[in-house]
Amino acid sequence: MKTKLCPKCGKELPLDNFAICKSTKSGRYSYCKTCKAAYMRKYRKENPEKIREIWKRSYDKHKDERLAHGREYSAKTYPLVRNEKYLKKYGISYDDKLEMLERVGYKCEICGSSVSIEDSQLDHDHATGDVRGILCMNCNMLLGHAKDDVNILKRAIEWLS
Repeated sequence: MKTKLCPKCGKELPLDNFAICKSTKSGRYSYCKTCKAAYMRKYRKENPEKIREIWKRSYDKHKDERLAHGREYSAKTYPLVRNEKYLKKYGISYDDKLEMLERVGYKCEICGSSVSIEDSQLDHDHATGDVRGILCMNCNMLLGHAKDDVNILKRAIEWLS
């Protein structure tokens, strides 16, 4: 096994203990990873403005790449996360919600207004967790504000009459 001497701590260590550096002849940094980390901690503490400027330049330089990567990552993982959310919270899959929407013709089951997959709400019984149907946000909030209590809704109807 090849080794290298760290000039900072004086220890002879395996090459794996030295970070890769393409600009040096040996292909490794002079200091071992432990000494380099200690030096960098001290440098960052003593030069916060320089570090902030370096980070800002790097952020600006790679902003478009980072945003593109984020969009790609979201596009890959969102369907999985969304499906897990529906399974965990409602006991149905995202595809089940799509089927329910198609069955009701993309309409709220209370007021009949059009709803899309994005703005449709899964109405469920808070006591049992059973899914009751597809609602628009307003009708779902109506039931939520009435605490799913039929008597409150009946009194509201009487009030309006």
